[in-house]
Amino acid sequence: MDDNEGLRSGFVPDEARRFARELGKHKLLQLIQNELMIDSRDSDTSTGSTVTKSALVGLITEICIRKSLPTFGTKTKKSCIETLLYLVGGIEDSDDVSNGGTVTSYALLKILLGIRNFKSN
Repeated sequence: MDDNEGLRSGFVPDEARRFARELGKHKLLQLIQNELMIDSRDSDTSTGSTVTKSALVGLITEICIRKSLPTFGTKTKKSCIETLLYLVGGIEDSDDVSNGGTVTSYALLKILLGIRNFKSN
């Protein structure tokens, strides 16, 4: 199954979480940036599979511009994820961001699917 085929299928949450982990955070961020036609930068990710706050703020800014909304101020990765899910019509889960501020791949998948849904309507 290619990335897009998997993203089009009707996942149940456990399958979606597994698929998101298989794709990985860096790949999901890259797919989101591609959907929004944002250039990716080396500073968008750091060691391991970490997605940086600056990358998330860039996504928020681009979506706000496209929706003609004022840019939301965010202080943490958690508030960035909450804002992104709100902007794309996604549903928050308590485990979208860990207590240490680590963004989950599942949260990024929900954002990607929300953007694709937003673009198709």
